[in-house]
Formats: sequence, structure tokens, C-alpha cells
Amino acid sequence: MQIEKVDISNLKLLENNPRKITKDQMQKLCKSLQDDPNFLNNRPILVHENNGILQVYAGNQRIQAAKKLGWKQIPCIIEKDLSDDLIKSRIVKDNKTYGEFDFDILANEWNMETLFDAGFSPLELGIEDIEKIESLDEQENETLETNKDEDAITKPGDIYELNNHRIVCGDSTLTEFVSKCLNDLSPILMVTDPPYGVNYDANWRNEADRANGRPIGARATMKVNNDDRCDWTATWALSPSKVEYIWHGGRHAAEA
Repeated sequence: MQIEKVDISNLKLLENNPRKITKDQMQKLCKSLQDDPNFLNNRPILVHENNGILQVYAGNQRIQAAKKLGWKQIPCIIEKDLSDDLIKSRIVKDNKTYGEFDFDILANEWNMETLFDAGFSPLELGIEDIEKIESLDEQENETLETNKDEDAITKPGDIYELNNHRIVCGDSTLTEFVSKCLNDLSPILMVTDPPYGVNYDANWRNEADRANGRPIGARATMKVNNDDRCDWTATWALSPSKVEYIWHGGRHAAEA
């Protein structure tokens, strides 16, 4: 099948399109096409030619967005002699995705602005209060002076409890803090994700580019302090657990 540029004015949109789009979503679609117009070459409009009529059955919203952007032509794949059942099947398949997103990966590898521009809603991303997230973003950009205790809300030795869960602020290599956390209990499993000893700097995503030349981008920009240690034997030795699951950096696998 060949992709060809077709005048938008010659295309007939689907009258009973089962796919709806809000005004806000249309604006985001317009921005997406404007930022990456070549995307349509990879996902062209699907058209059925019948008695000289070019009937669009997949890509109606993209055509509407292209019109708003003032485009005159759009990439299409035109086929003939398609059955009504096949067309209806393709309409549903074009608008129905299989599988689901791993939202943990999305949160770590994409910034929120990019996901919103792609059409995700705050609710889909598990964000119930967007104003709160924006407030947290502003707080992330604030830089506190080091070694100023008055800036700290949580102090060493503080314990946070949520039902049966306990979090202790302290040094995991010292018995006094580990004992506070365990509270005379012996967990079956110990899972650790300590600093990897790689001097990690989260700002790398803002300095690196994707394959398409656009920056990866990230909300996190801070460097991890004291990330110069990979051997946490002193911590693991304090655990009474029989099973230990330990994350570590591949660079220091031998030491870990």
C-alpha cells in the first residue's frame, strides 16, 4: 500500500464516528501535530474509495486538527472494495489499544508536561490534585542551604507509622535506628534500594536528547548527595531477614 498526499477538501469525514474528542484534547492534538508533523507519515489517514468518494474511516480527528492548523494536504492510504464489516472492524481497532501503560515507567522516563500534551489526563496518571502537583514542582525547584537544621522538617530518630508500616529517619548502618524501625520484629524479606555509588545526577535527562532530537526532559534535577558508596554490608548485617533482595548498580556488582 502506498502513502499519498491528498487534499483535505476532497476527503469526506465519517458521519457516525464512535470516537469523541473534547475541546481541550483537540488543542493538544493540534499541538502534537504541530510539534511533529512527520508523525502522520508513520500513521496516515485510512480512506475507502467508493464510487469516486474518498471516505475517511480512521483518522477523522487528525484531519480536524490539520484543518485547524491550516494544512491543505494530509498523508493517506486509499483502498477500494472494502466490505462494511472490515471497515467497521478497523474503525474500532484504530481507536482501541491493546495492553496497558506501565505508569511507573511513564512517571520515571517522561515528564508530566509531555504526557499531558500526548493526551493523558491527570486522573489517568493518578493525579487527583493538579494544583498540588504544580505546588510540589515549585518546591522541587527551591534550593535549601546545606547543613541548616532549621530547614529540615524530619529529624534523625523520627518515626512515621501508617498502619503496620514504620519509617525511621536515620542511618541504616547504625543499630539504634534499625532497632527503632524493626520494633522487635523479624521481617521475612529485606528489600534495599540504597545509593548505588555512581554519583547520580538526575539532571542528565535535561541534557540528553531522544532519537528524534528532542530533549528527554525531567522534573527532577538534583544530584544525589553522598552517592559514593556501593558496599552496604553494615546495613545488611543488621537485618534478621532470611531472604534479601538487594538492588545495586551494575558498575559495582562485584562489590555489592
